[in-house]
Amino acid sequence: MQVGSTTTCAGGAAGPCTGVAGGGFQTAIAPTWAAADGVSISGSGGFPDPNVCPATVTGQCRFFGTSAAAPSAAGVAALVRQHLGGELTPVQLNAAMANLALDRGAQGPDNLWGAGVLRVLPV
Repeated sequence: MQVGSTTTCAGGAAGPCTGVAGGGFQTAIAPTWAAADGVSISGSGGFPDPNVCPATVTGQCRFFGTSAAAPSAAGVAALVRQHLGGELTPVQLNAAMANLALDRGAQGPDNLWGAGVLRVLPV
């Protein structure tokens, strides 16, 4: 998978920036890492499955997908920034998170994990 942009940031820096529209499509390899999903939730209000939620047993009601993984990624990012002093550029934060990721091994030509699945502390 690749992501790309036609915006060029000043000095070739990584975004976000108030760059100018560039000429060609610039790509970057992605994903850099993956965040965990399949989290156990209470399922209040019958979400996501009214047949098993709200849960009566821990782990009975699980939430999958990007919407479940995004809060995990944001939490890891906040803890990594705090641990490293908070003065990180987006590129530095991304590299630090990739270094902490648990390697899940290559997944063929469509590497689904990047550096691995996020974690806050090395094992």
